[in-house]
Amino acid sequence: MKKKMLLMAVLLMVWAFPCMGIALQKVDIIDPVFTFQPVPEGVYIDHVFIVKNTGDTVLRIEKVVPP
Repeated sequence: MKKKMLLMAVLLMVWAFPCMGIALQKVDIIDPVFTFQPVPEGVYIDHVFIVKNTGDTVLRIEKVVPP
């Protein structure tokens, strides 16, 4: 009887709190698309993209390549 009650309690906890203890990564990019205007050849231009970590764990950004 105790085993059944313990099993029921564990199953209830898993069902009621499915994400407890799981850290999730989430990122928000403010203005993710930027269109550069035509510039003369050899002119250096840059643009800053704002990346905000809205998850509940460390965000790792790796292997960034242009499209």
